[in-house]
Amino acid sequence: MIDIGGGSTEFIHGDGAGMSEAMSVDVGSVRLTERYLNSDPVTQAQSDAMAAVIDGALAPVGARWVPAVSQLTLVGIAGTFTTLAAVEKKLGQYSQGEVHGSLLSLGEVRRQIVNYQGLTVQQRKAIPGLHPMRADVILAGAYLIEKIMTLFNASQVVVSDQGVRYGLLYQRLARANSIT
Repeated sequence: MIDIGGGSTEFIHGDGAGMSEAMSVDVGSVRLTERYLNSDPVTQAQSDAMAAVIDGALAPVGARWVPAVSQLTLVGIAGTFTTLAAVEKKLGQYSQGEVHGSLLSLGEVRRQIVNYQGLTVQQRKAIPGLHPMRADVILAGAYLIEKIMTLFNASQVVVSDQGVRYGLLYQRLARANSIT
């Protein structure tokens, strides 16, 4: 499971038995945008510098987890993943039913990176499926997804509209049901 936030990205590894390990890296879509993507539109040099920082930040995750997992399903939660899925589907209005559980391919992530790279923030705001409040940080978030998928040699990621709060709720409900 991957959760890209504004300041960091969280990784949780587990299976049907539960969570086995969690890691956090200090790269998030807002932090990367503020530090590296300073022009509008973004330059290739800025994107390249940001990509190198992402690679460095993800290196400990790769060293720890890539050799340990043979069968892997990536699940992406939170706004960056759901936004890329909504853009792929060209949703004029967000639809949980169309986004939750959908598959986002590496090719689509790369297509969106190329598209966002050449547009100003104002131009991005007009893209169907892209909430205007995410237009400034979506490029950094998409780069993070691309780098994570490449690190794990994943051709696709399952998009979840249900984040950590849902998991905590399910966990509490399961405990409550086991008590009764």
